Amino acid sequence: MPLYKHLHPRTVIILLLVTLLALPAILVSAQTIVEAPSAKEEITVTAWGTLQIIQTYKFVNVGNTTIPSTVISLPKAAYDITATDDLGTITSSVGNSETGKNVTVTFRYPLRGEVEGVVYKDAYTFSVRYTLASSAYLRQPEFGVFRLEFNASTGVEFPVAECVVIVILPEGSSFSSSEPAGSVRVMGLSPVVSYTFTGLEPKDEFHIQVSYHYLPIWGAFRPTLWVGTIAAITGVALLLRRRFRKAEIREEGVDVGLLRDFVNSLDEELGLWEDLDQLEQALDNGKLGRKDYNRRRRVLDERSRALSGSLSRLKQEVRQISARYARIVEQVEAAESEMAKLWNNFSRLRAQFRAGRLSRSSFENLEETHRRRAGKVRATIEAVIIELRSDLG
Repeated sequence: MPLYKHLHPRTVIILLLVTLLALPAILVSAQTIVEAPSAKEEITVTAWGTLQIIQTYKFVNVGNTTIPSTVISLPKAAYDITATDDLGTITSSVGNSETGKNVTVTFRYPLRGEVEGVVYKDAYTFSVRYTLASSAYLRQPEFGVFRLEFNASTGVEFPVAECVVIVILPEGSSFSSSEPAGSVRVMGLSPVVSYTFTGLEPKDEFHIQVSYHYLPIWGAFRPTLWVGTIAAITGVALLLRRRFRKAEIREEGVDVGLLRDFVNSLDEELGLWEDLDQLEQALDNGKLGRKDYNRRRRVLDERSRALSGSLSRLKQEVRQISARYARIVEQVEAAESEMAKLWNNFSRLRAQFRAGRLSRSSFENLEETHRRRAGKVRATIEAVIIELRSDLG
């Protein structure tokens, strides 16, 4: 005899209510689960009273359905909001909420999790760019001293394994202190402070405070005081000439647009390198079938050819701006040449591994060496990007 016939009617009703209350949790567990292995937030403090922010995410669909979009939470004061991936602009829409703005980002292609028993675990990298007025985040406690203070957030509804926050201070400033302590380096004439946060829960916030000195005119005179009035006048003349030349570029607009296109193309190149690497790893680890690998590889190869053509043209035009930009282009081309050599050498090793002529342990050791060298090449391109962005203001 069924067990429920021995139960009091009131007990049966209670059990039914408990089941109904538990149903949402059961449904949630069946929904798509997204992992974010990494996120990066790059904050540039410009000389024009704004903060230029780029938030980059890498998503992996580890659930059992396909997802076409996601929602990113931004501060209420954010404006000029766009979303991009390695191919360019992607569709996004902005809505307001009580706490801020919600940006719905539509992926260029839906991310598959598990479809008809086939595990895809599609990965996707994209960025959300926006602007904030620095007046809400920047204070000047005393003359020549500035303090940038803000609460950063992952902006997503699921955990983030590692989030790197990069603060690029104005050109000509000098770093003073930060809370928490960050890694400080100088790129061009801009101090750059980096922070790494791990194991973040959904929408976790982390407080960051950076203090720095910023007095460009006094900074221009300070070293010349040691060598007399004549040297000081010379230094001021050079400074004014440099500012005037920058003003000319901004007024004409052509060179600024050219530099911006060049920077965006270099960003795209770094993303393409990462996507190619992830695609090869997916095939090596058995997470991707040969058919899907071939399809995606064709798409990436087409992107690579198109990007190579546009970059070649941009390099030629940037090279003609000045001797300094010519040296920057040479630096980029040297890094690209080194990456091509690394990629070709490692491709031969990867072919041996896939053919069974190289053990997995040996391959992984060689792979670690390859990644370390490739990381240095990427760092060269990233340094160029930061330097050029400081020129754009």
